[in-house]
Amino acid sequence: ADGATLRARVLVAADGLGGRSLGAASRPQRGSRLGAGLLLDDAGDADLPLGRIRMTVGRGGYVGQVRLGDGRLSVAAAFDSRLVHEAGGPAAAADRVLASAKQAPLPAHDPEHWKATPALTRRPKRPAAERAFAIGDASGYVEPFTGEGMAWAIADAIAVADFASEAVARWRPELAAEWSRQHRRRTRAARRRCRAISLLLRRPALLGAALAVADAFPDWTRALAERVHGDRGLA
Repeated sequence: ADGATLRARVLVAADGLGGRSLGAASRPQRGSRLGAGLLLDDAGDADLPLGRIRMTVGRGGYVGQVRLGDGRLSVAAAFDSRLVHEAGGPAAAADRVLASAKQAPLPAHDPEHWKATPALTRRPKRPAAERAFAIGDASGYVEPFTGEGMAWAIADAIAVADFASEAVARWRPELAAEWSRQHRRRTRAARRRCRAISLLLRRPALLGAALAVADAFPDWTRALAERVHGDRGLA
């Protein structure tokens, strides 16, 4: 394929999981789950209202489903790597997770249509380098269950604007360290919360107890959901 070399005064790296724009791929954390996704043209008999997300948590992972406006079914999942290996791929892993939660299987489809991601929970060696700043998934990722990834990426893009503007006008080495500290401070609480939820999802007994509490105290549950999905500033 034809290529081109571009020169710029500063780079904002948004190259996602495993991105190498800053010189080295991010390191997956121990026990990180694998991501997988599927888009089905035929949603089958899936009893899923438009705009509602169904999250199924089972042994070895979780599977999310949402019906799109054009009628297609979007599926996104996170699995233990061992489950994917034992099942022989993400399609069979999804079937096992749904079956363990006593949920109906996905509509019939070609297993080859699944798209997989690298290990999800990872941390870059550094979120900044000379004349370069990483944002979004490239700056670190936990798991997709809470749906905060896009909000984090948008918040990163807003926050990095001042750094990028200053770097274009006049680069100074301290900017990389300053972005690293600011990014770490701004995202610390949100990432800890996401890690806590991901750990809870891996412990069926604790998850069952948490769901029982949520059912008994719906106001608390609503407040927690608003905290998770309304905290776009990540403070």
